[in-house]
Amino acid sequence: LMMPRMDGYTFAQELNKRGLQSSIPIIVLSADVNAGQRVQQMGAESYITKPFDLMYLLGQVSRCIQQRTPPTP
Repeated sequence: LMMPRMDGYTFAQELNKRGLQSSIPIIVLSADVNAGQRVQQMGAESYITKPFDLMYLLGQVSRCIQQRTPPTP
């Protein structure tokens, strides 16, 4: 959520303005344990609090990719 130049909330808004939010999954990784509701409102696919488990993060990334990848014929 805290990034240089633009925070994560603004980034999600920009993706939405440009019509890209449906094609780019957002996984929020944050130490802010109180950000859950705001993260949900921004349309994030997943919200992981720090400290985090690497295998859980990789599982969330894999899930997002599988949901976005069209099945092969």
